[in-house]
Amino acid sequence: MTENPSVSLEPFEERDAERLLRWIRSEAEMFCWAGHSFTWPLDVNQLVRYARSTGPPTRWIWRARSNGQICGHLELKVDRPHRSAQLNRVLVAPDRRGRGVGRSMVAAALEEGFGELALHRIGLRVYDANESGIALYRSLGFTVEGHLRETTSTSRGFWSAYEMSLLEDEWRVFFDSLPPSESQ
Repeated sequence: MTENPSVSLEPFEERDAERLLRWIRSEAEMFCWAGHSFTWPLDVNQLVRYARSTGPPTRWIWRARSNGQICGHLELKVDRPHRSAQLNRVLVAPDRRGRGVGRSMVAAALEEGFGELALHRIGLRVYDANESGIALYRSLGFTVEGHLRETTSTSRGFWSAYEMSLLEDEWRVFFDSLPPSESQ
């Protein structure tokens, strides 16, 4: 990671579907991004239906912008009665990977979740072969809660995943310890 770019989150729109199609170049990439939520080959119609499923109070789907460019995508599925959410479908534009964009995107989503939405817990599931994703989530304070062995059947065999989470107090301690350039 060479930088911590400033990232803003904006609502994902139907017109963003074509961009996502360019970023997801294989069935394995699609599956790593969204599991069984979509079918391969991924197409605009599936992504337009997905874009239409967004909105408060339960689902926020965002595109991320940095330096005027759309650089990523992520989703927060909220369970208001339990003040919890699931972070899903985190994807960084291929030409922006390895530059801190993913970390900044997830940090912005955590700010939204724990700040604006006053959540208590944000969880996620990440395939155990996604080492960079696991490192990113750990770098933001997420804790591994469990290892789900061979939980998902794919065309490449069974995949295992980690269940991870971050609690509100852990996020506050972590966020308060960041240098000013990363906590804005």
